Amino acid sequence: MYPELKKLKIANNNIKTFEEVEPLKEMKELRYLDLGNNPIAQEEGYKHKMWEAFSHLEVLDGFDKDGNEVESEEEADDYGDEEEGEEEGDNDLFDPSKLTPEERENLIKQGLMD
Repeated sequence: MYPELKKLKIANNNIKTFEEVEPLKEMKELRYLDLGNNPIAQEEGYKHKMWEAFSHLEVLDGFDKDGNEVESEEEADDYGDEEEGEEEGDNDLFDPSKLTPEERENLIKQGLMD
């Protein structure tokens, strides 16, 4: 199960029990986990149980272990995990400025771009 995964945002789902997130413990590289707005996050002792079970995490639901808010991944690209030679934003999935005129025209015709 994705052993190299470092960030997982599964907020706003219907995750109710700790048993449902148990398999995530196998992801030893996981550093950022967002389960906010799930029923499990309302459980008594949720944060304590999660930090205990996932000791390798650095950020849970946008907060570190000390309760300090951590910038969202949109505000802080990969928490400084860029590979050598990469600049912030290199991992963007779509950059319209890199489209050829033909590609831009095609996306406009398909109604995917203005």
